[in-house]
Amino acid sequence: MVTRTNSTEDRSRNGHVLVWEQAEIRPEYEQAAHKLGKRHFVTFMLFLGMANAYVMRTNMSVAIVAMVNHTALDSEVEIELDDCPDTDYGNVTEKVQDGEFVWSTTLQAYVLSSFFYGYVLTQQSPPIPYKSIALSLPFYAILFAHMGQNYGYETLMTELPTYMKQVLRFSLKANGFLSSLPYLAMWIFSIMISWVADWMISSERFNHTKTRKIINSIGQYGPAVCLIAASYTGCDRVLTVALLTIGVGLNGGIYSGFKINHLDITPRFAGILMSLTNCTANLAGLLAPITAGILVEGKPTMAAWQKVFFIAAGVYIFCATFYNIFGSGKRQPWDNPENDVHPEPKPIANITETSLDQQLTHRRSTTSNGHTGDNEPNGMQL
Repeated sequence: MVTRTNSTEDRSRNGHVLVWEQAEIRPEYEQAAHKLGKRHFVTFMLFLGMANAYVMRTNMSVAIVAMVNHTALDSEVEIELDDCPDTDYGNVTEKVQDGEFVWSTTLQAYVLSSFFYGYVLTQQSPPIPYKSIALSLPFYAILFAHMGQNYGYETLMTELPTYMKQVLRFSLKANGFLSSLPYLAMWIFSIMISWVADWMISSERFNHTKTRKIINSIGQYGPAVCLIAASYTGCDRVLTVALLTIGVGLNGGIYSGFKINHLDITPRFAGILMSLTNCTANLAGLLAPITAGILVEGKPTMAAWQKVFFIAAGVYIFCATFYNIFGSGKRQPWDNPENDVHPEPKPIANITETSLDQQLTHRRSTTSNGHTGDNEPNGMQL
């Protein structure tokens, strides 16, 4: 026999229960609603943690431009990189000094992807309802969207400074500044689009499913279109940088799209599900710089980089489309506490007068032998 848990929580929001509406938390929340509390401290610490993670993740892609001896590489491959002439963007008086490492483009790709090896190896995967997850299309929709996001985003994040150096011929100083513009745009847009997503849901004009798919489409189709367009801009540096900035900026929509969708379909297992999709997605992410390195090895021309952009755009489009077909904002049945199965509690055996007399007799005999009876198996205390 089994019993199911009863819940008095308000599940009118498609199975979503706001933290401050839970009975045991509401008084504390109302009391601290207008004060600085632990939630602000935790938010600030999370901000510092994310900032540190992204500093480590992005610095190498810019630093490697200065670390590599590009002159030696150019002489080895004997290719005239004359797609775009030397530019006067940035500081034209800057003295160009090559780095000390004669790393091929492929080797640079492996160096840039090394961050993700460790990232994947440190992921944790606690026990979860595997059978239900394995049959859940909404889970696979998030997984594919996450994989497409990581591949496209890591292509831009790790290879953009190299592209600006090899093809657009920006100086190192201008390279660092211009490479940061897309991420500044992404930060601003991710905040703005999250307000829009909240309004779409709170106004009840859109449900969770439609909201996630619309916002995620902006976050993944947008960069795909901009990548394709940027591959045809030629040597128009201003237009290329503008398109890449817009593309990465629109990518900020994914945070209110598939990223938060983990919490929609499984509030109780969202963290665990995130570890699964994040681990798999980073396997796809580490392939991005490797693929780019192989494609432009020995021929870092505009045509070679166009292939890199096309592949990233194609991955974005395929994964976003898969998400739009199979994604959902509904809480899945296997996550609902009301469907939890618990064993029926065993009834306590009735103590009859006969059994009581037997235990008393046994207790007297053990006491007379020098035992206190404190460790009786039946735990009978008088």
